[in-house]
Amino acid sequence: MKSISIKFLFGGALAIIAVLVVLLGGAVHRLEKASEAVTHANEARYSYYLLADELRQSSDDLTRLVRTYTVTGDPKWAAQYQEVLDIRNGVQPRPNGYEKIYWDFRAADMAASKGTGPAVALADLMKRAGFSAAGVGKVGCAAALSKALVKTVVVAMDLDKRHLEASANGTAQEGDTDLASARAMVHDAQYHANKAKIMQPVDEFLVLLDQRTQGAIANAQARKMRWFYVTAVLSFCLLGTLVLMLVVTLALASFYSWRSKEQQQAFRERITQTMAEQQRQRLSSELQSAIGYLESLRKRTESVMRQNMVEQTDAAFVVAQAIYEREAPHRPAQQVQQLIVEALRPLRFFEGRGYVFIDSMQGDFVLLPTAPEYEGQSGINNQDDTGSYIMRGLINAALTPDGNGFFNYRWYHPENPQTMARKIAYVRHFAPFDWLIGTGDYVLEWEELQKKEAMQRLRALRFGSTGTIGLIDHHGRSLLSPSDASLEGLLPEQMLPVQRQALEKLRETAQGGGGFVEYDWPRPGAAPDAPLGRKTALVTTYAPWGWVLTTTMFNNELEAPWQAEVQQQNEHKVRQQLE
Repeated sequence: MKSISIKFLFGGALAIIAVLVVLLGGAVHRLEKASEAVTHANEARYSYYLLADELRQSSDDLTRLVRTYTVTGDPKWAAQYQEVLDIRNGVQPRPNGYEKIYWDFRAADMAASKGTGPAVALADLMKRAGFSAAGVGKVGCAAALSKALVKTVVVAMDLDKRHLEASANGTAQEGDTDLASARAMVHDAQYHANKAKIMQPVDEFLVLLDQRTQGAIANAQARKMRWFYVTAVLSFCLLGTLVLMLVVTLALASFYSWRSKEQQQAFRERITQTMAEQQRQRLSSELQSAIGYLESLRKRTESVMRQNMVEQTDAAFVVAQAIYEREAPHRPAQQVQQLIVEALRPLRFFEGRGYVFIDSMQGDFVLLPTAPEYEGQSGINNQDDTGSYIMRGLINAALTPDGNGFFNYRWYHPENPQTMARKIAYVRHFAPFDWLIGTGDYVLEWEELQKKEAMQRLRALRFGSTGTIGLIDHHGRSLLSPSDASLEGLLPEQMLPVQRQALEKLRETAQGGGGFVEYDWPRPGAAPDAPLGRKTALVTTYAPWGWVLTTTMFNNELEAPWQAEVQQQNEHKVRQQLE
């Protein structure tokens, strides 16, 4: 019985809502039509005004142009005067946008419009617009009076033209009254009186226009307000019904939610555990991927370095070979040798560290750009800090069957001249002079390049919506912090307390063998006083480069899909209870 009552209650409420929605839809449709009628009335009022104003504006333009002509005598103004008349009378095509600023631009020789439309007289446009008979009569009266004024203007322009022709022929006489008469005709009181007569019917038309259009607008507004009130009443009824249904629904939902509280709590705990497990699996997967990338990049360090040395040495060898082939038939050997040495001496590469060196196969320095004072001296007995003979190793590399090879040794780094660092050289045997030509560089420099490439790649990596990869060096300095780049290069003691505590916890975890750790962290883009987010990180140490590597993400990233599933289950339970 209760189940039937609940179904009946909701069914009846839905029926009422359906009826109200249909009625409201019809009322809204009527309201839209009434609004369109108001808009149409206003647009008609505006279009009528533009057409009426065009007659007034053209009259002002004609006055300005004829006065300019009588003063300057420039035929351009007479031509523009006639063009105004022709456009108004439908003789010439109407420019597009003619109701805007036009003749002021034409007077300054500026582009006034974009193209033209058909030739239509202003009177015809007014009839098409639906002007009333009284309104058309007023405008027609103004047009007729305007034609009479045009005759006066034509006389003035003829007088001015006759004066200009006489001046051009040299027959003008002192005291010639044509010019003065022409100017007076377009400036005297009679001209102003005639123009006022033209404007009188235009002004009366505007009064009629205002009365007619204001009435249409008022009627449209009244219809609009009636349907607005109908729509408001129906909306309130619909809203009240919805609120009532909402209250009943909330009451039922609260009741069944209270009954299933323990079940939901157990379900939430299972979800939380599953979310944490999925998060840890994701962090582990991303960490292994990052380590695999670093290993691949690190193992390629020497191969990349060797390839670059081969390219630089080969380029130097080609230069030496070309100079030898060109100059050997014409110069003594010593001069050819000197030309090769000086051609290769200024070459620099590897960010300025790299240079080309030449040694004789007997162990003498031939070209040593970084220490030219040793050139010509023997280096056959030079050793590194491991006891390896450097010159002898280079000679042996050049004596291979292929005539080229690599040699590993240690030498003083320019930035730390007290300590030797690992170095690799590549040499080729230059047979014409029994030389070896080669280049070399420090391995640590190429490792630094690979580290920079690795950091750029890891900086761009994202997983999920908040997952990032971070790096900390063996001093505890933040090397990579995609979520807050301002921390990069800082030690923990240089950071704010929240970031300092998080970084120290990550470092301690790495020193303890690595693993998962949770910590508080500001959310990206959040206000300084916003609550902190909770993050989980997987920490490990990448020993070859002395880095602490972390994969991190906010704990709530996986909550959204689970919350949706919980919501679906709750709704399903409510439907079951209602049925």
